[in-house]
Amino acid sequence: MSRGPVLVMMVMMVVMMVMVMGAAQASLPMSDSMPPSCILTNTPSCNGFLTNGVCTGLNWTASVIFRDSDSGMSDVMLDPPALELTVTGLTPGTTNEVLADAVQTCCYPQASFKGVDVEGNVGQCNVDLGTIGGVISNFVVTSEGDVWVELSWTITPSDITIHHYHITINSLTTQQSFCTQSTCSETVLNLEPCTRHQFVLTPVFNGINGEELTGVSETTEGATLEGGDPQMVTNGDEVEATETTITVTWDPPNLICPYEYQVCHYEVNTDPGLAICSTTTTYTSYTIESLEECKAYYIDVVTLSNGLTSSPFNFYSVTLCS
Repeated sequence: MSRGPVLVMMVMMVVMMVMVMGAAQASLPMSDSMPPSCILTNTPSCNGFLTNGVCTGLNWTASVIFRDSDSGMSDVMLDPPALELTVTGLTPGTTNEVLADAVQTCCYPQASFKGVDVEGNVGQCNVDLGTIGGVISNFVVTSEGDVWVELSWTITPSDITIHHYHITINSLTTQQSFCTQSTCSETVLNLEPCTRHQFVLTPVFNGINGEELTGVSETTEGATLEGGDPQMVTNGDEVEATETTITVTWDPPNLICPYEYQVCHYEVNTDPGLAICSTTTTYTSYTIESLEECKAYYIDVVTLSNGLTSSPFNFYSVTLCS
């Protein structure tokens, strides 16, 4: 065979291979790493309503336009969720404009419209109308006794002044606090000992013409201590011993009451008055360290509550011998 036809056939094969490779590459999906575009088309406002107690009196509205020209749009949302969210033009994979209209209370003056494309890229428009004043935070039980607890909280600056707070105890009784500072505390009395209690704190503001405005509440819980002498721990057990450590565990006298514990140890046949005691702990296990190997020890665990101490729970343990 002459070289001419052979060359022609080789050229044709190369051309065909190039065409096949080009077609295969063309059929591969294009990667999309760009988020959808987002345009906020109006300027919402909460002027005069950025205070706890009045923010529920006005809603803001906002409209945005999303578009993704690569993989197309997949989802639209508002964070935090809107009172109303209307989305127009959203079909899976659309590359056309998608419109979103939201209605939200002025109690949430900051929000984000989020648009997600088919590849999971997220584009967003942010709404920031300011910060709500008169908001309670850090509402906690700071200390407790057998029939009382102390509550504390902070409140953000506000354009309207606080008049007082309602403190609702276990959904049954209410007492008032007239603290007007940014950080407050209040003692609640006459509680049942060794009981978990719920407290709801509601701010009441000075409104126009003497009208009182009730704000958004916060809730916390706490337990009172055991009344009288605390009980001894139960179910004490040695869970591990090494040449230099012993780990013991126990159960609290009561699962509701908050307790502290102290662990003391001394070597057998030595003076108990020389016992080494731990700092107090709220945990129900403890590892005693820096012991001597192959030695026997007495270990006492006592319950501490309301300034009183229980009878000790006694352990007898021996460190390992190497």
